[in-house]
Amino acid sequence: MSLPRTGKLNAAQILAEIGDVRQRLTSADQLAAEAGVAPVTRQSGKSRSVVFRWACNHRLRRAITTWADNSRHASKWAAAVYAAARVRGRRHPHAIRILARAWVRVLWKSGLHARSTTSSIIRARGCC
Repeated sequence: MSLPRTGKLNAAQILAEIGDVRQRLTSADQLAAEAGVAPVTRQSGKSRSVVFRWACNHRLRRAITTWADNSRHASKWAAAVYAAARVRGRRHPHAIRILARAWVRVLWKSGLHARSTTSSIIRARGCC
């Protein structure tokens, strides 16, 4: 599987931050929350607000958003997701988080969560 403009170091950091204990991540939404690319919804009575997620793995968020930002230059699909977010009035950092969440779904569907060890994935990517 090819992940556009991931880079060896960035891919290694993403895998290292996700870690070997993937049983704690049961869905793509949970991985997105861990990575800080999913917003937090707060509800009370009739009021509802959606806000930026501060409580997350900050190194994982930085690695995934860096990859998302780089990927939009090499992937037409990623560029379209980013452009659609910008058309909807989202600012650059928010549009990058939207794209990062889309990439998290792709990682989840690709079976990253089911792999047994991080080191086997790194070796398969040719990182180390």
